Amino acid sequence: MKKIFIAVCAFSALVGCSSNKEPHVTVQNLIMDRNIQPLSRGEQIDAIKDCVEAGLRPRVIYGKRQVNGYSAETVIDVLCSNRYAF
Repeated sequence: MKKIFIAVCAFSALVGCSSNKEPHVTVQNLIMDRNIQPLSRGEQIDAIKDCVEAGLRPRVIYGKRQVNGYSAETVIDVLCSNRYAF
């Protein structure tokens, strides 16, 4: 019984170390259409209130725009999702 246990442990160690490949990581870039307009402050507040009144959690989607050579984050959408979702 002891020999079988040692053989299983040795085999498991060899199999676990057999793959040295790094996981394939996919790089994703958000490409924004230049025609997408950001939400105004009033639209953002209304969208967030609608989510809260429905008992859902507001999720804000940001996009980056170039303004005078600087990158600025702007709100492009507000999604309502499950209150307990991460």
